[in-house]
Amino acid sequence: MDNQEVLKALAVLADKVSRYHERLLAVERDHKRHIDGCSCQSKPPTMGRPLTEDERIFVQENMAKQRAVANES
Repeated sequence: MDNQEVLKALAVLADKVSRYHERLLAVERDHKRHIDGCSCQSKPPTMGRPLTEDERIFVQENMAKQRAVANES
């Protein structure tokens, strides 16, 4: 690589880092704005509708399978 190619590659990387940094700052600003006026943490989380008996059995069976796989590892 000659000097010109290295400089071009550095410029491309610097541009990508700059754009990523802008996005990160925007996310941090939005998060702070959300937290400052947030009421979602004070409410208990909603769990949705109750499961039917078939759904409950399905979930319990899959949880048991996952536990068995985890115990084998």
